[in-house]
Formats: sequence, C-alpha cells, structure tokens
Amino acid sequence: MKITRRDFFKAGGASAIGLGLFLAATGEIDGQKILVGSGGTNEILSSLTPDLMAKYIGRDFTFYSDQVVYQGSLIEVIVPQIKKPKRTFLGKTRPISGFNLRFRVQSPALGQDCYQIFEPTLGQFELLLVPGGGTNQESDMIATFSRI
Repeated sequence: MKITRRDFFKAGGASAIGLGLFLAATGEIDGQKILVGSGGTNEILSSLTPDLMAKYIGRDFTFYSDQVVYQGSLIEVIVPQIKKPKRTFLGKTRPISGFNLRFRVQSPALGQDCYQIFEPTLGQFELLLVPGGGTNQESDMIATFSRI
C-alpha cells in the first residue's frame, strides 16, 4: 500500500487532535465549565473570569513562596474600562478583556514574585503577584489577567 505525504499529514493531524481531546477534558467549578488537563496545575487560569472570582471575595487563600506560607483573602475583583473593546486578529474580531485580583496577605512588605496559590474549591495554581499597597501587618498583592 502506497502512502502519500498528504495521507501521512492527514493521519498525523487526526492523531494529534485525538490525543489533545484525550488529554484535555472539562470540569466544573461553581457551575462554570473549566479546562482540566494533565499538563499541570495552571489550566484553570484560562477558565478564571471576573464573575467566577467575584464569588471568592472574602474567602481564604494560601500563598506559598520559597518554603514560606502566607495566609490571605481575595478582597476585590477589578474590571478596568477598556477604550477599544475589540481587536482584529487573524481576520476575527475579538473582545479584549482583562481583570485584576486584589489579595490581602497577612504579612508585611511582600515582593513581586510567582506564588503558588491554593484555595480548596479552585485547587492550586501559580500567579505572578505584584505589591499594591498595604499596612505594617498586611500586604495587598495584585494579579493581572489580560486576554487579547
């Protein structure tokens, strides 16, 4: 049986799609579908939305950095007003969206860093947090989500 290059690429593409569907499945958190896969803990980040995170305001989160554990809570979800609400990419017009999460952590003067964050319902994921104010006993830390 002769296999052409075209047949080879068709079979390879179908295999890749099948493997991708096998490795990625959907889950649900608070009624919202999320991406759950085998590639690590950060698939949940693509599923986080301002509406979903607003349900977590006031809930406790645990922050891990360099073998130090901090306790804190989500205090605010900020959705900035965007002047150009749409962008054309590859011939498709898509909305530009983004939001910020403000956490209050029970530790003074935390620095910008990637923190492992745990919340019982959401699980564990990694976020880049930057300082956003605070007091002598607490630090406000901000995570920015941008979807272009």
